[in-house]
Amino acid sequence: MYRLYHHNICPFSRKVRVLLAAKEIGFELVQENFWERRKEFIAMNPAGNLPILFDNSNSAVIVGSVPIIEYIEEKHLETKCFLGESLVKKAEIRRLQNWFDEKFYSEVTKHVLHE
Repeated sequence: MYRLYHHNICPFSRKVRVLLAAKEIGFELVQENFWERRKEFIAMNPAGNLPILFDNSNSAVIVGSVPIIEYIEEKHLETKCFLGESLVKKAEIRRLQNWFDEKFYSEVTKHVLHE
């Protein structure tokens, strides 16, 4: 079981939530108001950003949507691979993820956060 520290408007958190749900992997959501900079939150990630995945099976703390997605993909080989089967397909999927993350943040999220 996983614990995902997230915020509803964070696109990076949303991407991880979608992957976990699509792979039908059980997880618990923990709403994190990252601007409060709670001690426990900062202890997990001194940078103070989201998402953070806590793996209850081995107490691993994985920070950031890309590392979390790659961790889930590599740990759950028995489920459908969302990163692609070949090196070229994986590279293209990573390019699209990066494009979406940057575009969505710059055009939507940053305006909502700084409103």
